[in-house]
Amino acid sequence: MAHKHSVYDTDTHFIIDGVTRAVKNASSAKTTLVQHDHNSERFTIEIPRMVDGHDMSLCNVVQVHYLNIDNQTKEQKSGVYGVDDLQISPDGDDVVICSWLVSGNATQLVGNLSFIVRFMCVSDDGTVDYVWNTAVHSGVSVSTGIYNGDVIAEEYADIVAQWEARIQKCEDRAETAINTANGYQEQIDAINTAATFASQTSQKANAKASEANTKADEAHAKADEAYNHAVTNFLILRDEIGDIDNLETEDKSSLVAAINEAAKSGGSGSGTAGADGEDGFSPVATVEQTDDGAVISITDKNGTTTATITNGKDGVDGKDGVISVTGATAGQTVKITSVDASGVPTAWEAVDFPSGGGGDTWELLTRITVDEADSVNSISQLLHVPCKKVLVYYRSAGNKVTTAGNWKIKAGYNGVCVEKNFTTNASWTMHQALFEIANPVVLVDNEVKNSGTNGTNPATIATNGFNYVQITTVNSDAFFPESVTNDNQVFNILGVRM
Repeated sequence: MAHKHSVYDTDTHFIIDGVTRAVKNASSAKTTLVQHDHNSERFTIEIPRMVDGHDMSLCNVVQVHYLNIDNQTKEQKSGVYGVDDLQISPDGDDVVICSWLVSGNATQLVGNLSFIVRFMCVSDDGTVDYVWNTAVHSGVSVSTGIYNGDVIAEEYADIVAQWEARIQKCEDRAETAINTANGYQEQIDAINTAATFASQTSQKANAKASEANTKADEAHAKADEAYNHAVTNFLILRDEIGDIDNLETEDKSSLVAAINEAAKSGGSGSGTAGADGEDGFSPVATVEQTDDGAVISITDKNGTTTATITNGKDGVDGKDGVISVTGATAGQTVKITSVDASGVPTAWEAVDFPSGGGGDTWELLTRITVDEADSVNSISQLLHVPCKKVLVYYRSAGNKVTTAGNWKIKAGYNGVCVEKNFTTNASWTMHQALFEIANPVVLVDNEVKNSGTNGTNPATIATNGFNYVQITTVNSDAFFPESVTNDNQVFNILGVRM
């Protein structure tokens, strides 16, 4: 017959410290079990209801993980017990209690019995939302017991007694096998549960990572678009403002300073205003046509002056002029290369028609940011399209770009390049360098001082355009000195396609 009645333990509880997580046995007497005890001891466990702001009574999965170790052979028996009676203590709302009914799987070996208690919150879809473990408690021992279920009764017993012994032995062996199988099944169930949780968590993490990558790509695209728009507007505004060095004011440190100086001086020089001049007189001219010409009269403050113009005679017809051009191709036109003192052409040649259209179309090819912490002294960048013009524009986010020193900027095609050396000034914050295949001279803004000579324009570049740019410091100094802080240097490379 199956064991039907319940086991209830009124012994002093095991108490969990919510801060240190230690498990304390409140009763010094309840430290020993006997080998082969099965469902005869119930350990009651209590824990503060609120642990680090979490209500432990809301945990819907509570487990006891135990380990029974033999003192002599060090053989181990482990298992997991699923708690099914978690509740708020009837002695007070600030304490949560539960119990562990110790099975025979935990008392098979004579030695130590250690355990921890695991509290979890698991959603309906299997997501593990909360896990809290106690420290290991090793204060329970399993003492040696006497169990003669495997010994046959003495030889002189009657046949009925022998049968009873044999039947009891079979039952004991079956019970041991069932207990062992139950222990294994508990472990298998725990492993399956953990595997399910891990798989579901991995799937959700992968989905979140994919979503985050998509949003990051969208944000980068919008940032690039905004930056390109800002650079284009800056170039347009700079062209509209013009060159500050062409101002005729004394103060040319900034456009605002020049305007203020002009306003204070009345919009002109620094001299005093002169006396008012006399009223002016606007001359009046009239033309009167006659049969043989015209009469022109001009009246000013001194009176009227008249002039008569007579029609001239027709000139003698000249000879037909002939311009002879050789070596021309269809679609070309004639270009006058020289004339005589009377303006008559004396030399000419066949040339292509000039191309029409507006100005060049610039586009931002790439943008490179160098952080102040990077020890960088050279940047090389391949261009994704061949260009007939390349503009390197660079600026600093702070007050300084680099220490004073020599810089070199190159532009070329597959290793063939033109380059320019110039000396920087530590106070500059904006610079530009322009390369053109029709003009090998490297153009820079007025703040840059040329220190080298311009190279020639190799035929390879003239034919194929520019496809790379290189920026270096001549003395291998870093773009940023160690003394410059809170600066990021940004290099913008713009181009006009071939």
